[in-house]
Amino acid sequence: MRSLVIIFLTVGIAATFGFELQGNASSVGEEQSNHHCRMPDRSQVRIPAGTFLMGSEEYNTEEGPVRSVSVAAFWIDRYDVTNHQFSEFVAATHYVTDAERKPKPADYPDIPPDKLTAGAAVFNAPQSKPAEMDLRWWQFSKGANWRHPHGPGSTIKGHDDEPVVQVSY
Repeated sequence: MRSLVIIFLTVGIAATFGFELQGNASSVGEEQSNHHCRMPDRSQVRIPAGTFLMGSEEYNTEEGPVRSVSVAAFWIDRYDVTNHQFSEFVAATHYVTDAERKPKPADYPDIPPDKLTAGAAVFNAPQSKPAEMDLRWWQFSKGANWRHPHGPGSTIKGHDDEPVVQVSY
C-alpha cells in the first residue's frame, strides 16, 4: 500500500514537503481542513519505516538530485501546533524563534553585517501564476515572525486555532 504523507516544516519560512512512503502506513489526517486546526488532543500517529524519493530536478538545483532515502519509523503529532499553544510555550519558556533573532555575521559571511536583520520570508503569490515556481513569490520581511506572520503590520490576534508559522526546526 502506498500512502502520501505530508510533513509541514518551517525553516524560517513555511515550506511543505510531500513524499511517498512504501510499505504499510497509518491513515494520517484523512479529514479535510480549512485554515483552522482540529481541537488538539495531543495524540500521535505512527509513521512506519519506509523509502521515498527525495528531491526534484524541475526547479532549483539545490533540490536535486532525486535520490532514494529510507526513514526509520517515527511518531508525529496528529494535529498542528496552534498559535495559542505556541504562545503558551513561549510564555512558559521565554523561547525566541530564529525569525526573532538577528542572524550572526559568521553564519552569513557573504552578507554585509549591516544587512542582517531579524525577520523571515513571506509568501506573496502573483495574481497570475506562471507555470513554474518563482523565488520572487517569496520576499524577506523585516520583523516577520510567528506573532507577525506577514510582517510588522500583521497579527495572530483572532487566529488562536490556526497553525503557528514562521518557526523553524
